[in-house]
Amino acid sequence: MEYNGAVGARKHVRGVFVTADAAESRRWAAAIAAEHSLDVRYAASLAEALAAIATQHPDVAIAAPALGDGSYRDLLRSLHAAGTELPVVLVGELDRDALRDAFALGAIDVVASGDLARIGAAVARALREGVVGALLRRTRAAATLLEETLRRTSGDLAVVALDERPATIVYATRSDLVGRPMIELPFVRDEDEAEELMHAVERRSSVRLAVAEGTLIVEPFSAPPGNRRYAAISCEREPHASESDRDPLTGLPGRTAFELRAARAMADAERDGNAVAVLFLDVDRFRIVNELGGHAAGDEVLRSIAQRLRFASPHAFASRFGGDEFVLLCAEDGPDAARATADAAVGAFREPFVVDGKPVYLTPSIGVASAPEDASDVGALIGTAEAAVFEAKRLGRNMVRWYAASGATSTFERVLTRRDLQGAIERGEFELYYQPMYDVATRAIEGLEALIRWRRPQHGLVLPDRFIPVAEECGLIEALGAWVLETAIAQVRTWTNAGIPAVRVSVNVSARQFESRALPGLVGELLERYGVAASSLEIEVTESAIMRDVGIAAALLGELRALGVRVSIDDFGTGYTSLGFLKRFPVDTLKIDRSFVADVAAGAFDGAVVRAVTTLARGLGVRTVAEGVEAEEQFERLRALDCDVVQGFLFSRPVPAAACTPLLRTKLSA
Repeated sequence: MEYNGAVGARKHVRGVFVTADAAESRRWAAAIAAEHSLDVRYAASLAEALAAIATQHPDVAIAAPALGDGSYRDLLRSLHAAGTELPVVLVGELDRDALRDAFALGAIDVVASGDLARIGAAVARALREGVVGALLRRTRAAATLLEETLRRTSGDLAVVALDERPATIVYATRSDLVGRPMIELPFVRDEDEAEELMHAVERRSSVRLAVAEGTLIVEPFSAPPGNRRYAAISCEREPHASESDRDPLTGLPGRTAFELRAARAMADAERDGNAVAVLFLDVDRFRIVNELGGHAAGDEVLRSIAQRLRFASPHAFASRFGGDEFVLLCAEDGPDAARATADAAVGAFREPFVVDGKPVYLTPSIGVASAPEDASDVGALIGTAEAAVFEAKRLGRNMVRWYAASGATSTFERVLTRRDLQGAIERGEFELYYQPMYDVATRAIEGLEALIRWRRPQHGLVLPDRFIPVAEECGLIEALGAWVLETAIAQVRTWTNAGIPAVRVSVNVSARQFESRALPGLVGELLERYGVAASSLEIEVTESAIMRDVGIAAALLGELRALGVRVSIDDFGTGYTSLGFLKRFPVDTLKIDRSFVADVAAGAFDGAVVRAVTTLARGLGVRTVAEGVEAEEQFERLRALDCDVVQGFLFSRPVPAAACTPLLRTKLSA
């Protein structure tokens, strides 16, 4: 059976629907046809699906979790075993473990049955990631055109499907170009350039073309399914600056000057059979300088670092890329020269810097990459060095890390995530979802937990475990935490204005945000600004965070309680809090970690842990909350163990604020 959808949609989709429910497949087709024209093969079983994929070469597969002769796991594993890089979108209800399993097996997205309005966007994402993933995998070891362009802050790139008529842009660094004909690329200015570009694409070989705004790089390639033909087209801008350009603060050359010098050094090295190394240096915890002496002191320390690097490495070409990032070019042959330069750079930090008359010791994290071993062009060489320094910071800072291709994929993704996180708050890319918490005795909503989500362009909705660790590593977690606090408090004000009183929202704070000691002041200022009662806010701090310094933690929690804010210890039971310490903390809630809830219905040990926590809590006069409740059996067991409050998928998934409002109105009328 085949379906043909709307003719005038932006993108044509060739897909296979894998479900034993024909009515369900028609609903999928209708939802997708709202955004894409559609040509779909229907498969009622896993065997039919694999046969259709092998013969029809679809662009995407949309599948139900359960199939007549298997499941989504069998489908994903079969595709992987056959080497078929077909993007798969699942449509249906999956619990937390199944979701994790689906993504681990390679699913691109999972759409709930009740949220079919999102299926068009999920299919578009699957098409895009299928093409881009194929390009990345195709030439990963050679530092692809796509990797180079994504690492740069400027420059345009488009991936064009050549076997569509007209040739259509399926991926672009400017998202508004997606779905438009190739001829509308903004860096092709006239008919002559367009004709030359078409000739280059038809030749099916990598070429460089001079155009009005710079140089076009055209790289044709084929990718599954069906070895479809694409072309990656990048525009390298002509540099407008010369090597005389200098960083106004330190006097060091800037990024453009560095790239010009590195390009010449790489050309010379290729001719002479030598090597070139780039050392990317990031100063660890530089924010301490600004906190102690302000930005003026920070500028003075940056000038001192630049002077020390020039003195320590006179044969290296040093540059400042911005912030506390410095880059060194070592054009001498062999790894020994690069190691000597790295040692000299580390030595430049041995003596303390003076901030407000006091000595401050700083350390560098350094990433090293060399050409031609790690990259074949300047952009890729800088990017691989940056990936190496990012790995150095992840592993503990204050070290020199050489680029390792075996870890390139995950490290590269973390670098991209770090880049995208910069400015994401200002661009309005974050959202708060809210998960209700329910009173065990009445099953009524007792409060809400605010949970951050990142609507990352071209990635969809990203869960916090994918970006919070990166935000912590690169010093953005405090700004992110402040945004969450303000947004949650502002939402309470919105609900109050809508006639929904006494809504209490719990907000998680990171260890770094908690330890900054600025938290009580920020909370007080925000509550006053929005006119929200302190009792409407609960601050959640992990057990491990408060145990880092018990004295400071007790004082900070006391300040929060003095404001009238409730305090909760999150992940309780996973750390080292003893009864003696717990008596020192002014807390209102203990949140039992989900690891004990998962098997509480069947496991004697987990039941004993929960019983111990609830008994301890009642003795201290605090309430208990169990997280991750997904089954009725868990709920009944927790009720028998005297738990006060539960939250989890059994009652409600995290939902946007707009979807929470009807739930709160139901509570109000109950």
